[in-house]
Formats: sequence, structure tokens, C-alpha cells
Amino acid sequence: CIFLHFFLSGLRSTNANNSVFLVDGIVENSVCIPLEIPEGNVTELYWRFRPLEPDARIAVYFEGKFNDYYQDRFRSRLGISLSNKSCTLQIHKLQFQDSGIYDIQIIILKDKQKLTKEFNLTVYDEIHCQLYVLIFDCSNLQHNNQTCNTTLVCSVEEGSHVTFTWKQNGNTITRDKILYVSNHIRKMELVLKHEDVNSIYSCEASNKVSKEQTTIIPSQACNWTDHFHVLHSAGHFSCCFLTVIVLHCILRY
Repeated sequence: CIFLHFFLSGLRSTNANNSVFLVDGIVENSVCIPLEIPEGNVTELYWRFRPLEPDARIAVYFEGKFNDYYQDRFRSRLGISLSNKSCTLQIHKLQFQDSGIYDIQIIILKDKQKLTKEFNLTVYDEIHCQLYVLIFDCSNLQHNNQTCNTTLVCSVEEGSHVTFTWKQNGNTITRDKILYVSNHIRKMELVLKHEDVNSIYSCEASNKVSKEQTTIIPSQACNWTDHFHVLHSAGHFSCCFLTVIVLHCILRY
């Protein structure tokens, strides 16, 4: 579980404070939100999910029993762990649709004190990324002096809030890079000079909760000669478009 701690001051107002606490979760995983409470037996707990109706409850703890049958989409996916000092709400098998504002209302036996806290849950997808080499624009090459424009592409097929970082021989690359976003696919391209194909390049894809890095040496990614499709034309050569997928990585949000 991913944990977030809420600290309550024991104030008797209906809203202890106006802060909305941020929580990050991973799709199909669980998230746990521990809430510290003041001394006194908890008699009632009410959870609401704001994207639904304003007063729509998703779970209730009352008279020592926990019920989550109020909303079909949350049924059998919620749980609590309760002590005299804390209460932990658990949400299992997270879905994208679970993202949004939640609030919890706590009724304390002593003086019937009522406290309300809010948190904003963001559910991230598991990201699948690829690092590969594109070799193109190889027309009119002399047989004994083959050079091609080379592009490295770091691609993320799913997920959001992704940041890319390119490094060459361990140093962050600051020169211009091209970012494409289309149909939920994000690609960061890096165009190389011919003399740079022997360097070590790495691409790091990251978000708030995780990051993954893959490394490649373009000149060793494939056998250039074996993969070129060579067409004879007036003593010159033309190289057809070539894609070589080198590495796969998985990023968990």
C-alpha cells in the first residue's frame, strides 16, 4: 500500500482545516490512507467520493460494523483498520475512475465531536516504454562510406504525467529534443550526428512515484550492413527505412 498520514489537532469544529491532502496510487494496486484521530472512541465514520453526488456515501462505519455496499463500483474494494488512535481506509484494485476528491467524517463519542478531512487521489497507469533506434535518410550513399542520420526514440505507450530525460555518456543532454503526443502515446526523439553513434545513451521515463531507465549504444544496437536493404542505382546505394527495437521497460506509477 501507499501511505499518507493526516494529522488532526483535535479541534471541535466540523472541519479541522481546509487542506486537501494529495495521494498517489497505481492502477490495480491498493492504497492506504491512515488518519490520526484524537482520543475518544470513534462511533461513526462516513466516506464520500465527490465526483459522485455531493452527499453520496461510499462506505460507513457504524455500531462496530463496516459497510461498503452504497456504491456498486466500490463494493468489496474498500476496508478499514481501526484503533483508538488511528483509522486507515484501504482502497483495493484501484481504477482510473477512482481518481478524485474523497472526504471522511469522523464522529467521536466524547462530546459528539465531528471532524472532516479531505484527500485528492490520483491513480496512475502502469507505463510501458520502449527505447529504439531509427536509421533513415540514407539515400545516395557510397558503398564504402555509409553514413545515415540516426534518431533515438523513447516511447511510452500508456500513462500520464511522464517526464523524459536523455543522457549521453552519463551527462544530461540539453540540446533540442522533439516530443510527440498522439493517441496516448508519448515519444521523445533525439537526433544524433554520425560521430555520436558510439556513445552510450540512456532514456529515463518518470513520474511522481517511479522511474525507469534504459541504455543503448546505437552502433551496437544492430549490424548496420546486415540490416540495410541496399538497392543498386548508378553505382550508388539507397537504404530503406529501418527500425530496431532494442529494450523494453516497465514503469509503475
